[in-house]
Amino acid sequence: MAVVSGKKGGPTVWVNASIHGDEYLGTAAIARLLPSLEPEALTGSLILTPVLNVPAFREMRRTNSHHDVDLNRAWAGGVHPGTTTRIRDEVASEILARADVVIDLHSGGNRYLQGAFTVYHRVGGTVEERSCALAKACGLPLIWADGTEFLEGALITAAAKMGKPSALIEIAGEGKAEEHWVLRMVSAVRGALARAGVLRWEPDYLPEYRVFHEFSLVKNHREGLWERQVEPGEDVGKGDTLGRVLDPFGAEIEVVKSTEDANLLGIYTYGFVTEGETIAELGHGFHKEGPPA
Repeated sequence: MAVVSGKKGGPTVWVNASIHGDEYLGTAAIARLLPSLEPEALTGSLILTPVLNVPAFREMRRTNSHHDVDLNRAWAGGVHPGTTTRIRDEVASEILARADVVIDLHSGGNRYLQGAFTVYHRVGGTVEERSCALAKACGLPLIWADGTEFLEGALITAAAKMGKPSALIEIAGEGKAEEHWVLRMVSAVRGALARAGVLRWEPDYLPEYRVFHEFSLVKNHREGLWERQVEPGEDVGKGDTLGRVLDPFGAEIEVVKSTEDANLLGIYTYGFVTEGETIAELGHGFHKEGPPA
């Protein structure tokens, strides 16, 4: 953990990465951002955790193999096995309790490639408005205004329900941290920090954002070789082919199709897919919004 305190008082912003152990882009972005953070340029303080889920990070897995619970679904309370509960409770008392704003960095994991988008949780009132503005300040045109149960146990959801503006930034994946993705993540984080009031920086507001409220998963039914036919970030129609499952001799045994008119948020990229795998994430229920006031 790193803490950078500004020379002037202000909000405390927590920037977190690798809550999922196989998502490395956020870690690389924090490593790139940290040397440029001068106390003279900050109003308030930054808490930076480049690797929150250390056991899973060491194993290069989404979750810790000994306690296979998703740490970003564990924030709604309840008891989870061993390591997950300990990490969550220590972080909640030592970091989340001190933060006024939360920014959580994600990058798809080893088996998925994501488009670039931001997420905030709809809780109503001023917190929702501030979270939306935080997401828009990242400069990415696609925003998920989440009100589903899918992220009910997520860190940003817990933060928002505590009255803390929060946003999640999702870019790329496949277990990589390539330069152009790192730079895009750093730029998005800088925009969010500026909006939060802790960094002297000009957010890259866009004239228009595509905001969606609905989210769906597409799963396959047969195992085999996987051949995707679309890329994340593309718009797809209901019934459009996302990819094919082949047997080891190349014969087609399943065609996986989109279940909605949607934006393809992310897609499976391994060469082999098991039965019932999450093949794609779809965002739908769109409307357009302008920059924050």
